Amino acid sequence: MSSPWGVGRAADVPKPKPNVIEGRVTNPDGTPISGAVREVAVVIRGVSDAGERVSVFPPVKPDGTYRQKVPGGTYSFERGQVRLGFQEREYRLPLEPVGDLWQNSREPVDGIRQDFLLKLTGPTPGPRAGTLDENNHTHWYGLTIGIQWQSFRSDLRKVTTPPPPGTRLVFSLRPTSSRIDGRTLDPLEIERLWDPTKVLPTKALNDLPPADYEIRGKAIRPDGKELVLLLQTPAEYPRFVPMLKAPLQPGGIGAVYSPLNVGFITE
Repeated sequence: MSSPWGVGRAADVPKPKPNVIEGRVTNPDGTPISGAVREVAVVIRGVSDAGERVSVFPPVKPDGTYRQKVPGGTYSFERGQVRLGFQEREYRLPLEPVGDLWQNSREPVDGIRQDFLLKLTGPTPGPRAGTLDENNHTHWYGLTIGIQWQSFRSDLRKVTTPPPPGTRLVFSLRPTSSRIDGRTLDPLEIERLWDPTKVLPTKALNDLPPADYEIRGKAIRPDGKELVLLLQTPAEYPRFVPMLKAPLQPGGIGAVYSPLNVGFITE
């Protein structure tokens, strides 16, 4: 059973003192956030008993704990974020509040505890039960790589022949960096089914641990024959290559990472 106090069991976490707001910002497993952390921002908004608007930005310690004494009033939280440096770029990762009370106005008379989690993979929160879409990068904390058949071979200037229905597309992803938080990653192998009867014949490679990758692929036809996939992004155009480099890139408005779209053909 989840704890109403956040990370860990309720018995393990002391109740906050009166007029104190506190909590922890951690990974889902309860460990402190790692990597090139530039800032962990927790944002508290409220109205004091005197009617004054209050904005509080408590400092977060390296172990993820924060503690702030506040005047009497009512307070709620914003999602907050972590600023991480990675490969000479900065990424702003949203924090996920623990529990359902974070947006509620609460009085600190008995103290308030609010924990946050930094999730690098998994579905993002929202009223989407049963509607998670592998092709929608906003539904996932991780990186999304879209996969699309290219009907025209731009390097040879000729029309291509798509795989037969039921072909299995197998993608091998070798990390060429650590994860964005500095943790080591193992290679991944992801399989997708080619179904040209659907509007999107193959699903994206979704919710990948954010890192730099090298990508290779093969097509396994229903008759068992294997073919190498030749891959292309705008950076390679007009060439198709058997191995694609996919560096992590910051996204635009509303996206932490820029989704990568990969075109493919068979050799």
